[in-house]
Amino acid sequence: MNEKSIRIIVSIIVLASFLFVNEYIHAAVPNSLFSNHMVIQQKIKIPIWGHGSNGELVTIKFNGQQAQTTVENNCWEIVLNAMDAGGPYAMKIIGDTVITLSDIYIGEVWVCSGQSNMERKMSPHWKYKTITNYEKEKEAANHPLIRQYEVPEIRSDTLIEDAEGKWIVCSPSTVESFSAVAYFFARDLHNDLKVPIGILLSTIGGTQAKHWTSRSGLESNSHLLPLVQAYDSALKFYPIKLVEYNAQKENLFAQYKKDSSHARKKKRPLPRKPMPPQDPTTHRRISCYYNGMIAPLTKYPIKGALWYQGESDVDFALQYQILFPTLISDWRKNWNIGNFPFLYVQIAPFKKNIPELREAQLLTLQKTMNTAMVVTVDCGDENDIHPPYKQPIGYRLSLAARALAYNKNIAYSNFSI
Repeated sequence: MNEKSIRIIVSIIVLASFLFVNEYIHAAVPNSLFSNHMVIQQKIKIPIWGHGSNGELVTIKFNGQQAQTTVENNCWEIVLNAMDAGGPYAMKIIGDTVITLSDIYIGEVWVCSGQSNMERKMSPHWKYKTITNYEKEKEAANHPLIRQYEVPEIRSDTLIEDAEGKWIVCSPSTVESFSAVAYFFARDLHNDLKVPIGILLSTIGGTQAKHWTSRSGLESNSHLLPLVQAYDSALKFYPIKLVEYNAQKENLFAQYKKDSSHARKKKRPLPRKPMPPQDPTTHRRISCYYNGMIAPLTKYPIKGALWYQGESDVDFALQYQILFPTLISDWRKNWNIGNFPFLYVQIAPFKKNIPELREAQLLTLQKTMNTAMVVTVDCGDENDIHPPYKQPIGYRLSLAARALAYNKNIAYSNFSI
């Protein structure tokens, strides 16, 4: 066989391979929530969804159930009947190709969100104090029925469909990637309920509640609507302000240089250096983390939510009295599974965390049904906004969950509301 013949054969093989791959490139695939090691909420209908090629027939086989649908607008969804806790199971998704998912459990699923004190991982951190009793906790973290799905940071002005995270099974070698508060909550709840526990972790440090509330949720409240209007206005006028700044830049810096020289001679503070206007799209903006990190989860059934946030809202405590209850009702509306338990943590007892924010959290407890607040004043540090003693936080959240979500007759709060 000569060289020319070999090249022709290779070209045919490459072309055939391309055509084969291209034929299945749009074959049905599930949303990333549906992947190996996932935990599905028990005792509620199970929606499963994904993307595919229009007209493709999609069949799901799972734990004795089988259902099918046809892809429309490149999307498909199948709803299975509710199931009791159990596993491990396998799931087959049959379209133009066959996908088999394994090590699936049915149990209890909780979404865990907020800022840095919820985001804080079990692993040692260069900036923060190590989690209390870290070495012993890591060694004992052999809990294969606890799994975490971590949502990567996604800022968006539009609703995202797939967070593209993955499920991780808890073990001494993986627990460092778990949120410390969420892990201790899941561990204590698992020890009590004896069922698999799934954590949907969606957190970003330094964020405000307005970042985690949907645009429609903010617009629905006349006191919060100005937040949306201010952002829209900033978007509208940013290009104009930038043109004005660039046109005046030379004069601004000449004046700045002159004023700075005068300030030095008089030994006064230097004037502020001229800066271009902020681009609203490059900074955290209203609803951006709801759109990117909560919206992709809202079709996935959960038992309830854990929330640890507020430090970044201490300068807006009065607004928080309205904003926080709005966030709770917004999430409940968009999950569309009723007024699920919403358990939240009082801000850390750091010296700069003002009491007015704690008051706003307490008022939310008093006027929002099926909620619980975990006290932190006895397990923090006035000089550390990220206290390492997370075990009591997780335990107290688990007590509240057992009482509110699982109807156990136990004491979980000393607040009289």
